[in-house]
Amino acid sequence: MSRALPSALLCAAFFAGALHSTLAAAATPDACAALRKHGKEADAHACYTTLSQQRDPYLRAEGYWGLKMYQDANAQFRLAVAQSNGNALYRVRWGRLLHERFKIPTRTIFSRKLCSAIRKTRKRIWASPW
Repeated sequence: MSRALPSALLCAAFFAGALHSTLAAAATPDACAALRKHGKEADAHACYTTLSQQRDPYLRAEGYWGLKMYQDANAQFRLAVAQSNGNALYRVRWGRLLHERFKIPTRTIFSRKLCSAIRKTRKRIWASPW
């Protein structure tokens, strides 16, 4: 019996390490949301924590959002949008965060973005040589 206990502990430690590496490899916003949806809160928390430690600001934003660190998520979405201006997914997800958490109406978010785009276009038109 005493010989079986150390091997059982070794086996459990191996599987715990394998689970941790699996979570790290499969850490995507969709995978974390699926874990939360199916009631696996501890695994979802670990998944979102892994996301929040990624190099990509978009993934960090999704991780912070899942951890309910909304100010940090907002800052990371702002950084992600600034780094890749053409990615619509980043803007949509950021808008959903703002709408969901800060109760900013979708119409306001859209009008701000539209006004910003109009100002940028107007500056380009006036700056271009005729």
